Amino acid sequence: MLFFVTLLALLVLISITDVRLGIIPNWMNAAIAGTGLLKSYLNIGPSLLECALAALLSLCVFASLRYLFAYWRGYPGLGMGDVKFIGAASIWIGFVGLPMMILIASASGLTLVLLRNLAGYPTSQTTRLPFGPHLAVGLATVCLFNSIN
Repeated sequence: MLFFVTLLALLVLISITDVRLGIIPNWMNAAIAGTGLLKSYLNIGPSLLECALAALLSLCVFASLRYLFAYWRGYPGLGMGDVKFIGAASIWIGFVGLPMMILIASASGLTLVLLRNLAGYPTSQTTRLPFGPHLAVGLATVCLFNSIN
């Protein structure tokens, strides 16, 4: 329970920082990764090997997607802080939870865009929206449901 409360505090801090400044600082991502590794070291959750492989694979995949999108569209659609967050988050949830986290984060982000549009704040292709809070919702949800099972 202590690990989950610590994670929630970090996720709130990341969300506030990303909304206000448009970045997720490296030390915040390192704190997510570090607590996840400590949790794994204490045999709570995925093994250290699975955590390391999940982090490495997710970093490679999402950094590649970021690069390909920037090459195709001319601007990055995902910040490097988001990519690092996904890598750190995968330490917490392993391979199994990563697709669900991304699905929940995407649904949360799309819901925000819909609500903004309904409220009279149109969104275009160049509108910058922080994705960190949505990733935080996805990670917290997956962790919560993993702890219930």
